Amino acid sequence: SLFLPRALGLGAAGAPAPADAAAQRGRGRVLVVDDQDDVRDVAVAYLETLGYDTAEAASGRAALALVEGGLAVDLALIDYAMPGMTGLELMRALETVRPGLAVVIATGYADFTPDDARLAGLRLLKKPFRLQALSAALDDALRRAAERAPNVLTMRPRRPSGA
Repeated sequence: SLFLPRALGLGAAGAPAPADAAAQRGRGRVLVVDDQDDVRDVAVAYLETLGYDTAEAASGRAALALVEGGLAVDLALIDYAMPGMTGLELMRALETVRPGLAVVIATGYADFTPDDARLAGLRLLKKPFRLQALSAALDDALRRAAERAPNVLTMRPRRPSGA
């Protein structure tokens, strides 16, 4: 038998207040692309904890096929080093299918420095990552994508002169 103390209430370090929890909830679908099943599983579990819907792919080619096949995604969380198609190659391919898609590149290389100018302004996430770091990276990537998106003006029909 294992006996554990019963918690009667949460202290100051307990769960966030409902308003804070609602603010941290994700919206939309994240495509998680990583060739390592265990890493992908952890990322998906974190994303679901944050309130995101998820889709998974074990390779860049599989991810590209999903998006080309019509899978609606709001953000892609992509491993940088994958066999066959790297994260950078996938990011470039996704840009042609879904221009403006928010992207977070994850890497396990401690001394990783992007040598491609297109990665310089991108949000990089060092593995292993914690839930809070993932949440901050997603928020930042979504904010940057929204800033890059063209402004859409609502057009109203012109009223005929004299009306």
